[in-house]
Amino acid sequence: MMRHATNAGTYSQFRGEVQRFLNYIWVIRKKSLREIGGDDVDGYMEFVKKPPASWCTSKGSAEKKGEGRQRGYISKHGLRMANPKWRPFYDSGTRRKAATMNAVVAGLTIFFKKLVISEYLPRSPMIDATRRAQKASKSEHSGNQKGMYAASTILAVYRRLRRPQ
Repeated sequence: MMRHATNAGTYSQFRGEVQRFLNYIWVIRKKSLREIGGDDVDGYMEFVKKPPASWCTSKGSAEKKGEGRQRGYISKHGLRMANPKWRPFYDSGTRRKAATMNAVVAGLTIFFKKLVISEYLPRSPMIDATRRAQKASKSEHSGNQKGMYAASTILAVYRRLRRPQ
């Protein structure tokens, strides 16, 4: 049996990551969890790096009440209701840092591990996801030009492609 984190912030971050992933799979890919593979995980990782503006809230400002980060649910007439201003991502203009991508990978790895242990899925699609998609690109945390990869990265991709399936 796997337990959730005792820290409310960690659990909330994990839940939010799974929620974003499920929204992506259902809305963008139009698939169920049992249909996804490594290419869907790769697609999600690229999506996280640059989500469309319609999936993001902006930073907001002190003068504009009701803008910025929003809670997923609000209380209205004593009922818990979906917040129409909520968006899965915060600030589309910001590039995702390596730490953010590591948190995405960790959250999805735990999520899929739980699904495999509970026998909902026969295997984790994280196994087939590429490491390149799971990392922030070099241009996101260094001065390298966008799209330029180290020789070791190219060699690793080449070796992966040569492996028999």
